[in-house]
Amino acid sequence: MKISSKNEQPLLSRIELLAKIAFDSVTPSRSEIRKKAVEAVKADESCVAVTGIKNDFGSKSASVTLHVYKSKEDLEKYESKVVKQRHSPKKNAEAAPEAAQ
Repeated sequence: MKISSKNEQPLLSRIELLAKIAFDSVTPSRSEIRKKAVEAVKADESCVAVTGIKNDFGSKSASVTLHVYKSKEDLEKYESKVVKQRHSPKKNAEAAPEAAQ
């Protein structure tokens, strides 16, 4: 992961990062990107939100937008409901195999 831009937003208690990520096969999931971001910026995983992933056409890379908050409370307060749902564990995927049995 290569961070191309770092924009501090003190009113929202966060840092917005724009990064490029390269991959070999499929586009990495939000959780994989989140783990790589935590390693790159040395932040707590619960304070990092992946807000966007845009694949670069014809290449094995993607542009990623991340928000790194100062605390988990700030993330809960300022991040949109959709982004928070995308980072929560999937409950429907776990319930579907149980219903099929």
